[in-house]
Amino acid sequence: MGHALSYRRARLRIGGATGILLLLAGSILVATGVAFAAVNCDSVFEGATPADPIVKTADKTQAYAGQTVTFTLTFTATGTADNVTADCYRVGDGSDDTLNALVTGLNAEQTNPNVGGKDAVQHVTYTITIPDDASLIGKKIVDRAKATSGSVESRSDLIEVLVVPAPCTENCPSPTPTPSPTETLTPTPTPTVAATQPTKVKGVTLGQTGSSDRSPIWLGIVLIVAGLGLTGTTLRRRSIGR
Repeated sequence: MGHALSYRRARLRIGGATGILLLLAGSILVATGVAFAAVNCDSVFEGATPADPIVKTADKTQAYAGQTVTFTLTFTATGTADNVTADCYRVGDGSDDTLNALVTGLNAEQTNPNVGGKDAVQHVTYTITIPDDASLIGKKIVDRAKATSGSVESRSDLIEVLVVPAPCTENCPSPTPTPSPTETLTPTPTPTVAATQPTKVKGVTLGQTGSSDRSPIWLGIVLIVAGLGLTGTTLRRRSIGR
């Protein structure tokens, strides 16, 4: 009887601890998902490019996996102490969610001090590394920036970087040699022999040769619900046991 009671109490303790762990894990996942969702790139790509956009340049027009590309934003300060910019990425027109998932991890946001006061020109840089995924070869990574605070201009134009194959570094095939042109020989004409009379000789003709970050949030919510349920069940069993 004593052993059974001890075993039951141990199970209740384990159940309670498991419920608390589920609650903690779920809370962490939800917080992480919210943090990733903080860079709202839907609003960055929405809307037309303004007549006076943020000037944005890239130091490369094409790059291969592992190479870095640096984007520079140039805009005018409004006079606030800081400027806040978001830089977002998609593949092509953004219609392929599988390809977009390869570059959304590059999305970023920065807060920088405005230097020089109102109307002073500001420069902010973002650097990315091209992801190592063969499905991106031949595709264009499209980048756009948005200033949410501290800038006169609101959005940049779309900047594209073409992903190309990496150059061969080992076991590279030898280049195929270019064949030399074949010299065409001009046949030497056969001299004409004058025939003597009365013998007649007939001439002989010769033949010719010749390419929200919502999953963590939902998983976190599921874990929280499971943790609450398990904790509640454990508490009920303890009250019944008393």
